[in-house]
Amino acid sequence: SSWAGLWAFITSGGRRIKFPLVPRSNLPAAPGVRFLMPLSDDMKSIKHERLIGAIAVRWTHLENAAQHMFWAVAGLDSRTGRCITQHMAFRSLCDAILTICHETPEYNARYSEFKELISEADSLRKERNDQIHALWGVILGEGAPKVVKSNEVTGLLIKARGKLKSTIVHTTVEAIEESLGEIENCSRRIHALYRDVAGDVKNPE
Repeated sequence: SSWAGLWAFITSGGRRIKFPLVPRSNLPAAPGVRFLMPLSDDMKSIKHERLIGAIAVRWTHLENAAQHMFWAVAGLDSRTGRCITQHMAFRSLCDAILTICHETPEYNARYSEFKELISEADSLRKERNDQIHALWGVILGEGAPKVVKSNEVTGLLIKARGKLKSTIVHTTVEAIEESLGEIENCSRRIHALYRDVAGDVKNPE
């Protein structure tokens, strides 16, 4: 059957928004789910998209802070350190930091502080990945919310690791904004901890 000319209307935040109905066959496998792609740029969508962009940028700052932490506890200058960590997976970087701190007597006494902070950063990594890689938009289908309120955003998180799994993501702009603040705060605390324990990263000779 043809989907051309089929539309849906959703009232959000007092506004009536028109959406084209998109066939499921044009989307990644997600049985029973249809996307409704908005044509209008309401303020909620604009703020949401800006927050997702901000999370992507701030996460690079947190990754950089973690790299600096590794260089500091490993006694590397910034140039040598960058050669080692630039393409290192974040989980591997975290493991390396914790292993050095555990095996180095001068850092071992504060190992629990490093572990708590690194664990928090890794938890934020998972949250960041879900937010960055979700297919955001209004979704209809089994498991989707019946009503999308003015401050809410809905998307689809698709994973294919051994089997295909699709999960409805239903959150708010405020919750994503809170995640952004947590990433920024964790980044600052990483810088503060390694400087307190190991000092600033050495400059290349």
